[in-house]
Amino acid sequence: MNAPVFTADVNQVRKEDNLARLIVDGFAAPSLAKDIKDVELGYQLPFESKNSGICIGLVCKPGLVTLSRLSRVRGKYVCLIASGEVYEPKKEALGEAGVPLWPHAFVTLSGDTNKFVQNLRSEYICMVYGDIRKEIEKTCYLLDIETIII
Repeated sequence: MNAPVFTADVNQVRKEDNLARLIVDGFAAPSLAKDIKDVELGYQLPFESKNSGICIGLVCKPGLVTLSRLSRVRGKYVCLIASGEVYEPKKEALGEAGVPLWPHAFVTLSGDTNKFVQNLRSEYICMVYGDIRKEIEKTCYLLDIETIII
């Protein structure tokens, strides 16, 4: 799928339903939303004044996604690679994070949630639409980067 990268914080992981909630603080490509009409503009938190920046609010459209995170372990690069399915949450789910206007993605992870959490190493992760796990693995192989497949 030809869509931009969603670079976000892993705001919440719920092991009981394999949920990873991703949130970015104010900006994401509007094309990540299911419909451009669903994209909102507002003032950037925490200021909420006309002197603060503009914030784009959206929920990422449903679809198969690949997640990845490049990190280092004992001085050597490793790449976490996971997949999942973005779904549309109920409206009240946006308020649970405390920042309903910020861009969100709700992902049901395909693999072991415990292994995902243990290997994240940072709150940041990249998400793209489509299954590009093999491409990331091949790139890591060429660059001598260890992969952690979830």
